[in-house]
Amino acid sequence: MLRIIGYALVLPALALAGAWVGDAYLGLEPLWGAGLGVALGMIGIAILISIISTLMFFVRVLIFGGFLLLVVALGAYITTLIPFLGPIAGGLIGLVVGLIAMTQVIG
Repeated sequence: MLRIIGYALVLPALALAGAWVGDAYLGLEPLWGAGLGVALGMIGIAILISIISTLMFFVRVLIFGGFLLLVVALGAYITTLIPFLGPIAGGLIGLVVGLIAMTQVIG
């Protein structure tokens, strides 16, 4: 959706700007300048959307990892209250519970 909106809003402006720059500064006909502006704009938009989607993926990974770390730590702490379970077993139980919870949240 973000890609479609970006192309729909930006490409006509880039075509006009390319036609003007191509005609005024490069000695090209407006049609060639518009084509050059659209081509460069599509490359730029693709790079920008790739960067944004990568950053959004990193945010999801940080949220997911932070939640799992919290659940593992809580599981390890709670099992110190139970005499026959050690912190490692509690951490593993917390990890399993956290993974189940996050798969339900993320889908």
